[in-house]
Amino acid sequence: MAETPPPEPPDPSQAAPPEPSGDMVYGESPLSRCPICGYSLVGLPVRGTCPECGSTYGPEKLLKPWPSAGTICLQLGWPLLIALFGVTLMADQSGGAIMGMLIVYAMLVVIPVNSYFRVRRMLRDSLPHNIRTRGPIAIMRAIGTVLCVVMFLIFFGLPVACLGFCLIANA
Repeated sequence: MAETPPPEPPDPSQAAPPEPSGDMVYGESPLSRCPICGYSLVGLPVRGTCPECGSTYGPEKLLKPWPSAGTICLQLGWPLLIALFGVTLMADQSGGAIMGMLIVYAMLVVIPVNSYFRVRRMLRDSLPHNIRTRGPIAIMRAIGTVLCVVMFLIFFGLPVACLGFCLIANA
């Protein structure tokens, strides 16, 4: 009786990709990256523990895609539109100058606060934790935070301090 050689193992490059099922991650999607470290979860169960960082992942922890340019402009630019309305009131000759000045001033205070919270939320919802807290994104976040605080202090803190000094001097 002649011995038959054992069958050759299949070449992994020739193997057909597994059929997608409801309990595995396949292809590029918001679920295909760990929300903490960004590690590729393709081929892993839909819910589980990231092999890179050990955090849990699942559909409830999805990262959202980055918003469109129009959405970003609306979320960050609405105070500018209201300030523009205030400028038109200031230019109006029917006595709306004071109301226009108040609107412009209020929007100068709202712009840095709105920008800080909107950008913070966009980064949190769209980027893995390790990407938004390290490297160039973290540096830009720190610079943006400082600029927002400085703008808030200039447009709100300085006038309030001047008003307080004036009230003390007149008392």
